[in-house]
Amino acid sequence: MKTGGRLLYFWLGILFIALEGCNEPLPGDTATQEVFFEMSYTNFAWLKQHQGFLIDKDGRIGTYDSPEKADSREQISIQHMKTIQQSLHWLPQPVGKEELRRYASKIKEIKQYELSPGIGMGNDQGSYRYYAFLYDEKLEVYTQVLLAEAGDVQRSNPDSAAIAITAWLKQLQQQVYQ
Repeated sequence: MKTGGRLLYFWLGILFIALEGCNEPLPGDTATQEVFFEMSYTNFAWLKQHQGFLIDKDGRIGTYDSPEKADSREQISIQHMKTIQQSLHWLPQPVGKEELRRYASKIKEIKQYELSPGIGMGNDQGSYRYYAFLYDEKLEVYTQVLLAEAGDVQRSNPDSAAIAITAWLKQLQQQVYQ
C-alpha cells in the first residue's frame, strides 16, 4: 500500500508539472501584452462606416462598430488600449491558444516594415487594414504595424511573417463577418 501511494503521488506530480506547461505565456515581451492583432474596415464614401476586431492575449475576439474615438494612431498607451477593450463586444468563440501563440510569435519575426507601393483598385470600396501590435513593456505603449491594406488601395508588407499573419487575419475576418 505504501508503494502504491507513493507511485500515485509521483504520477500526480508529473501530471501537475505537465499541466503547468500548458499555461506558458506567449513568447517575447508578450507576458504583459494585452492585444496582438486588429482588422479594421473604414468607408466614408456614402455613409460613415468603421468596424473591425481586436484579438487579445486570451484569444478573445472583440468587435467594434463606429467607435467614438476612431483616430488614426501609430502608438497607443496601455491606458487607452484598456479603454478600447472595455468598449468591445466579445464574441463567444475565441482563437485557440496554440493558434494565437503561433501567430503572435510571428510578430517578432517581421523584419521589414515597408509596404509595397499602393495600387488603386477602385472607388467607394473602403479600406480593410490588417495590423499586428508591438508592445514596449518599459514605455507601456503599443505600436501598430500595418501588415496589409485592401479595398480602394491595395498594398502589403512582403515579409513572409507579415504575409502569414495577414492571411490568418483574413480567414478570421471571414468567420467573424459571415
